[in-house]
Amino acid sequence: MISFDEAQKIVLSHTIKTIPSTIPLLESIGNFYSDTIVADRNYPPFNRAAVDGIAFYWDGTSPIRDSYQLAGTIFAGETWDTEIKDFQCLRIMTGAPVPKQLNVLVRVEDIIAANNQISFKEDLSFSLMQNIAREGEDLKKGAEVLQKGARIAMQHISTLASLGYGFVPSFEFLTATILRTGNEITEPVNKEISSWQIRDSNSYTIRTLLKDYPVSFHVRTAQDTLEALIGQIQQGMKSDLLIVTGGVSAGDADYVPEALVKCGFTCHFHKAKIRPGKPIWFGTHPNGCIAFGLPGNPFSVQVGVKVFIEPFIRACFGNTEKTFSTKTITHERTKKISFDEFIVANENENGIVIKKHNGSGDISALLSSTGMVQHKAEIEKLSTGDAVHFYPWIKMD
Repeated sequence: MISFDEAQKIVLSHTIKTIPSTIPLLESIGNFYSDTIVADRNYPPFNRAAVDGIAFYWDGTSPIRDSYQLAGTIFAGETWDTEIKDFQCLRIMTGAPVPKQLNVLVRVEDIIAANNQISFKEDLSFSLMQNIAREGEDLKKGAEVLQKGARIAMQHISTLASLGYGFVPSFEFLTATILRTGNEITEPVNKEISSWQIRDSNSYTIRTLLKDYPVSFHVRTAQDTLEALIGQIQQGMKSDLLIVTGGVSAGDADYVPEALVKCGFTCHFHKAKIRPGKPIWFGTHPNGCIAFGLPGNPFSVQVGVKVFIEPFIRACFGNTEKTFSTKTITHERTKKISFDEFIVANENENGIVIKKHNGSGDISALLSSTGMVQHKAEIEKLSTGDAVHFYPWIKMD
């Protein structure tokens, strides 16, 4: 049995080569940048009026004139090509280009207009380039805006559109098969259920936790026989990723490890020092398929996805950002085993509060929780204020 850290290193050393592509802007959220995003021109691309007002030239030292002659008006989307004399000014609307020979913009509410003559209210202060956004002050042409491998987020869309990225350099989707195993598994839609049956929750959990990633899922079911498992694995291994739930432990009907090997997979580890989720299985196939075998208990599945599969998917797209954040725990906790433990928890303004539950098979363990906290193997006791790794259930960036 290997440690949690060793298991993670092995998983991340077998990433799948993903295929760069271009995705329509509105379909790109959750994908990853296959190339660095750069500015195609200066932003703003011209000296831009930040307010509605009157613009004129000032040398910065001489007294401001008592009045200026209004030469015309510029609206957003228009330009001014006529020479402006030193005693003239322009009315300019917010967002419109300010001619480069003009360097002061006074708000419309601070002026007095009469007979095409503009003067200013008393006690105004003036400064060069006031109320004018300088060309390129936001971004210079060629500037790197978003890095290759970063995740495309909702807040990027406006910037991408402004930069002309109607199609975003990203990646084609990975394909994944979820293989749920067990004679007892039935669909959640089945209201009539025998006492020995269990409604499938694991495939829904996996798809929910990974729903914002560029992965397309297909779900298959296998009975608890070696032959049935082999048949379903052979179909599922046509995907880039095969996620098997249940049947990976050491019970009489736990045929998944044997079936995977018989289908040509190489086992890189079976069992890791984590709780819950110790029986986890990981392997690779010569055809490029990657297989994860997760225990069938609901919380064990959630742990396996958060600490192994999610970081693996990110790494496939060149993203190595952590899927956890460092927080402080608000109370003591003592651990009785030398494993990394993952515990249902809540985050509040004071830090992390562990939520009690009976075990990894509890269907209610995750209710009213915001994530899980890691109690590292080498730390026997956590004290109030100690730093811990907190994994939120859903994290977009």
